[in-house]
Amino acid sequence: QRGSGLIDQDGVHLVHDGEIEGTLHHLTFVHHHVVPEEIKTAIDEVGFLASIPLWLVTILGSVFITVLSFVMILTVYSRFFRLYMYTALAPIPLSTFAGDMTSNTGRTFMLRISEEQLGYINNAESGHGLIKVGGALVPFINQFPRGTALYRLMTTKPGESL
Repeated sequence: QRGSGLIDQDGVHLVHDGEIEGTLHHLTFVHHHVVPEEIKTAIDEVGFLASIPLWLVTILGSVFITVLSFVMILTVYSRFFRLYMYTALAPIPLSTFAGDMTSNTGRTFMLRISEEQLGYINNAESGHGLIKVGGALVPFINQFPRGTALYRLMTTKPGESL
């Protein structure tokens, strides 16, 4: 009436009337670890004075982790506060760069140039612009005929240089 049992390295499969029965730990995914008796007795025999270094290491470790997390939180909040100060309380809000009508105001503030000087760099033709000499900004117009060696030397366009 009874069938034979099959044993392999992965588990024991009992075959009875064509039904396969698996082991219980494969079905429930529960793993029980047994602590050896020597370890249990060693833990039980530790006295109060012998456990003080363990308590100190635990307390110092937890204080260290708490201080580091507090420093990280302060760092993140201080960076957010700095961004808030730059965006909300700046003399020229960053929103002035967004619109066509107000973008010149933001550029003149950031570049520290006048509206007239900004005209030399906004929609400027090739060879036109501003050059800083000492503390002064001087407008320039440098137009060299294309195809000359001087043009190939002075150009900043990719593919047209020497």
